[in-house]
Amino acid sequence: MRKSKLFKFLGSLKLAVIVILAMTIYISWGTFVESITQDAEAAKSKVYQSLGMTIVFIVFAINLSAVLVDRWPWRRKHLSFVFAHLGILTLLLGALVTQKWGIDGTMRIPIGEKSKYVYIPETQLTIWSSFDGDIYTKIFEQDVQFYKDDIKNNPIRVMTDQGELRFTDWYPYGLSSQKVTRSDEPQAGSALQFTLTNAMTSVTQWMIEPRFEQGVSQNFGPAKIYFTKKEQIPKESLANELYLYMDSEVKEELLKNQSLDNKDVKVMIKGNVKSESKFTKKAKAFDEGAKGSQSNLLSANKVTKKISYVLFSTKNKNPLQGQIEVNETLNTPWMNSEFKILQFLPHAQEILDFEFVDQKSDMTNSVVKLEFNGKSHYLQKNDVIKLFTDKNVYYVSYGQVRLDINTEITLKDFKMDHYPGTNRPATYQSLVTRPDGVDHLISMNEPLKHNGFTFYQASFQPNSEGQVVASILSVNQDPGRWIKYIGSLVISIGVVILFYDRRKLAKAQLAPKNEAEV
Repeated sequence: MRKSKLFKFLGSLKLAVIVILAMTIYISWGTFVESITQDAEAAKSKVYQSLGMTIVFIVFAINLSAVLVDRWPWRRKHLSFVFAHLGILTLLLGALVTQKWGIDGTMRIPIGEKSKYVYIPETQLTIWSSFDGDIYTKIFEQDVQFYKDDIKNNPIRVMTDQGELRFTDWYPYGLSSQKVTRSDEPQAGSALQFTLTNAMTSVTQWMIEPRFEQGVSQNFGPAKIYFTKKEQIPKESLANELYLYMDSEVKEELLKNQSLDNKDVKVMIKGNVKSESKFTKKAKAFDEGAKGSQSNLLSANKVTKKISYVLFSTKNKNPLQGQIEVNETLNTPWMNSEFKILQFLPHAQEILDFEFVDQKSDMTNSVVKLEFNGKSHYLQKNDVIKLFTDKNVYYVSYGQVRLDINTEITLKDFKMDHYPGTNRPATYQSLVTRPDGVDHLISMNEPLKHNGFTFYQASFQPNSEGQVVASILSVNQDPGRWIKYIGSLVISIGVVILFYDRRKLAKAQLAPKNEAEV
């Protein structure tokens, strides 16, 4: 076998040169792809984990093995050579084990909460179906590699009860802009746009129900805003809360007149009021003249441009009611904030407009295109869209794969230091609790190693006011690490033996000359 031409070629220097040249070409190609796209994941998927690169490494391993077999039986002079080749083969084995069974992802943990889930770069498509908006049934799930899968020519098809849903195209870098518009779907939730301002901050925001009459809320720290049903509003509360709702008469009229510029909701405000202001007096005046009647909200088949409110106080058990014009400022009792409703839509949908570019940036995200019931939709990574039909609603998700690593980490505190005189973070660290109850401080240079995983401090997530609300940890599990350590050690031994043999040979060559001189 060792005398055959094929075996000689497999163990030849010529094949080794070809393999090394192929590696150089692939590495150069990967570097070029990453430089023009600014995307390491693209280079990884297109080049470093491509079929061609895999074949090159397989041929490289065959070449090294054939050389070792060809030198059999090994002698003392072959030791450095044997150790070097065995070490490289061991490194290749370790890299293979890491690629197949290793985990490299991120874990997001809000302050004071816990998590055991790691998000890895691999992506998947998932579809849920729901008839009532409360119970969901998963009807489709598939891992996808869009860098390799050509869905433009081979769409992913999913049969549903309401027709075929197809994923027809994919864009690696999309710049998105969001807007809220009216929806023709009767099951689409309502939407409310408002502003909340005080001396410290100003917020303009939409609240959109996931489904019609399902309700939605927003938490602003010392205050919370609800958009819900009248029946779900408590009779009294001491918390800083703002409840928004529609009366049934107003709701019915709004649904008949969706073409109007409707900005009509009823407002109930709850908070702590220490003194009677103009706002409170206006509420009393309305309360005396409009008790028990909502007929004044409707006039000549048009929805009124007035807004009603109810104000709760810790001193008054009975709510104070009133009415204000749309776009008129409503002074709230907490943090001297001013609240104003800008727009209301009975049925609304969030629409993302995309501009597709050639390079990755902090503002871009990958986008998949899907078609359902004659309409096209765009869905960006780690997002969900709702597709309504007459009978049910489909939730379509495109996002990173989530793994349960069965190692729950609790974030007790997060600390961050800034560069002097600036707001730029210099260092940051997370105080976490392991599953066994032991606390550990994770910093940039001090990872946590537990249960086979290594947790590194990667980043953090701020809120709209710049306050840190969550820590981002990089999570790594490398089952091939020790194999690669052994491979590196074997190569090092081979290098030591090589230098030792060369030094010994040099001394032997100098010995006769020295004896002749004597």
